[in-house]
Parts: sequence; C-alpha cells; structure tokens
Amino acid sequence: MVSPMLPNVETDWCLNQPNFEEVLADIAEKNDFCALAPITSMHKDILKTGKRYRDGTGNNVNHPNDFMGRVYAQVVLKTILGDDYFVETYTNE
Repeated sequence: MVSPMLPNVETDWCLNQPNFEEVLADIAEKNDFCALAPITSMHKDILKTGKRYRDGTGNNVNHPNDFMGRVYAQVVLKTILGDDYFVETYTNE
C-alpha cells in the first residue's frame, strides 16, 4: 500500500488525507502480506525542509509532478528492497 502525498492546505481539497497513512499502517501491521510505503511522512519531511508545495505538484492541489514521482518511486523501492538497496546512476561520460 502507498499512502498519498499531502494535498495543498490552501485548497478545499485538504480533508482527511493526512490520516490515511496511520490507517494503512494499522492494516499493514495486522497483515503479514501487506507493507506500507509511507509517502505522506516523506512528503511532510520534504515540506519541513522548506521545499514549497508547488515545487512537488503538477496541479498545485494534489497530484505529484516528476520530482514527487521520483520520491514515490524511491520510497516504494526502499519499502520493497529494504535499507540496503542501491540505485546506480549513469552519466554520459
């Protein structure tokens, strides 16, 4: 399961999405066949660093742009592969 990124608090779309991760974590804890990729927590941490909401959204309301898409991918990979996963980067050199 993947918790959602936070919606923009300056819109009327900000309802109970911040609570989804806690509920999903309870489900994952009670079921051996489930895992949770905590995007909500990661998004909160990113926003705490000073990153502006609009820097991670495609519509300034609730959809990720390419930056947050990469965050989703990295969190999901870490959830599946654990702390020791390594993503090799390639250059044009």
